[in-house]
Amino acid sequence: MKKIGFILVLLAFILAVVGCSAGGTTGALTGVVQDENGNLLEGVRMVFESGEEYRVVFSTVEGKYEVENLAAETYTLTLDRDGCETYTDEYKVGSGEETVDFSIKCPIVEVVD
Repeated sequence: MKKIGFILVLLAFILAVVGCSAGGTTGALTGVVQDENGNLLEGVRMVFESGEEYRVVFSTVEGKYEVENLAAETYTLTLDRDGCETYTDEYKVGSGEETVDFSIKCPIVEVVD
């Protein structure tokens, strides 16, 4: 009787593990955000939006960003920062980790006295 109980518990555990791993595929994106001249940009707000998900990350002092555990699907990606043009595009996230660098336009504004 104890052997049957052990087998049932083991079977339930295996089904739970298989069910969790088959539940969905996720991906991760890392990279840098720079302006059109190659200058790394800090504080760029990056919004990843799909029907099911809404995630926001910001680029670091080194212009780096990282977003993990995104469902593998197509997102509307919006990048914005004060003084720069807003960038919006569709991006398909796959499974695993991918490095993607982005460039946005940041026009130089001259101050006139």
